[in-house]
Amino acid sequence: LGVDELLEALGCAASPAQRAPRAGADATTATDPGGDAAAQILAALRREPASRDELARRLGRTPGELAAPLLALELDGRVAEDRDGRLRALPSVSPLRGPRLS
Repeated sequence: LGVDELLEALGCAASPAQRAPRAGADATTATDPGGDAAAQILAALRREPASRDELARRLGRTPGELAAPLLALELDGRVAEDRDGRLRALPSVSPLRGPRLS
């Protein structure tokens, strides 16, 4: 299953109106259901791991607003939850160069 199919199965899929690009939206926003939320999440978690509630407070959003972008990041292998319930940004892995630790 792809991310869109999984989100739809969980009842988190965006409606057709939400999927349609807005006037003036760039290509990243049009294809990323979380818009800039995913980038904000990754930046915050690279600075310091956080629980879902802590992350929402840091970003000034509700946990519900972060649910879909977080799920997409987790399914993409860019964020993981540790055994203490804190979310962490994972290093990017290049098949030729190994992990990127930035």
